[in-house]
Amino acid sequence: GDVYKRQDIHQRRRWTYRELLATAEALARSLLTEFEVGDRVAIISANSAEWILLQHAMSLAGIVLVSVNPAYGEQEVETILSRCGAKGVFYQPEYRGRNLGDLLKKVGEKHPCLCFSMEELESFAGKADGSVALPEIRPESILQIQFTSGTTGVPKGACLHHLGAVNTSRFVAKRAGFPPGG
Repeated sequence: GDVYKRQDIHQRRRWTYRELLATAEALARSLLTEFEVGDRVAIISANSAEWILLQHAMSLAGIVLVSVNPAYGEQEVETILSRCGAKGVFYQPEYRGRNLGDLLKKVGEKHPCLCFSMEELESFAGKADGSVALPEIRPESILQIQFTSGTTGVPKGACLHHLGAVNTSRFVAKRAGFPPGG
């Protein structure tokens, strides 16, 4: 299986591809108890196993992932959440000594949305209803919105669709010489 590596060996996660898919599908069903297909939901977190799970689950649920740099300040986060119309946020509780929950409370005064700590992800995933059908996702459906840093003005969002993400991965693997199916 694949390993998500952390310095602390006790925080490492390992999944087979089958386990990753099953976990992401369950989380996708849980997401659909709070959000609808097409809703925009942000992740404000450094790279983590939870980030990977959410990315795959949102894709399977037809929810648009909005990645937000956890180093951004209140104004940048509020701008991004407002511009994309985010209905929810999953956030890392603390990043480099900053309490992101407190930051989101301030942002929530201007842009209210559902907020979930990444520490709650396992209990959130426990809401999965196995009878909830996952939607059919069209290749041209938006997968993710990535925002510029805003260094030369207000951050702007670029919409990436499922087909583009799959093709990018496929072309990188081909260029790297990975064998078919490998």
